[in-house]
Amino acid sequence: MKKNVTATIVLLLSGLLMVGWAQSKTDVLSLLRKKYSSDVTIKTDIQLKVWWQVREKEETKKGTLLLSASDKFRITLGNETYVSDGSSVYQYHSVTKLLQIRHLRDVDRSMLPSHVITSFIANYPLKETSRTDKETILFWSPDSASSSAYKSIEVTSDKKNCIRILKLTDNNGNVFTYTFTKTEFGGTVSKGAFKFEIPSDAQVNDAR
Repeated sequence: MKKNVTATIVLLLSGLLMVGWAQSKTDVLSLLRKKYSSDVTIKTDIQLKVWWQVREKEETKKGTLLLSASDKFRITLGNETYVSDGSSVYQYHSVTKLLQIRHLRDVDRSMLPSHVITSFIANYPLKETSRTDKETILFWSPDSASSSAYKSIEVTSDKKNCIRILKLTDNNGNVFTYTFTKTEFGGTVSKGAFKFEIPSDAQVNDAR
């Protein structure tokens, strides 16, 4: 009797574990899409490495990324700063002193660091290719009918379902690798976080 009870418990636990594993295996992309929705405040450190195929040269930039609802964001990446107050986008280069101002509606936001995470996990049917106890890798490549500008998209998320690496390879062989660290969700945002103070020596090109 005891052996039968023990065997039943073992089978039951095994079944629950297998069901749980199967559900988590198929839900990773859904969890990422929910976690990185446009309504969530996200703060993270960012590193961008770009491999330029023709020049056979790699560039590296580091900075921070702050996202909030209503298309508001602040990004520092190398010598460049991008700020959106939800209506206008300010792009400033600290070396050239050039400041470009455009309406948000006129900007291709899909390639801005502020939208690069949400754009690719929301719009591409990524498939899980591997999983360990530390990370899950999702991958996409186009079929013959695709008109995408990318050869492949690879997303690496950690065990807390935070995106750690986003790797994009375009049709010219250029590789854009975004690495995210110290990611925080739902934090408080200072009042002036999305207001850009124009430097007195800035060369302003206001295209609004």
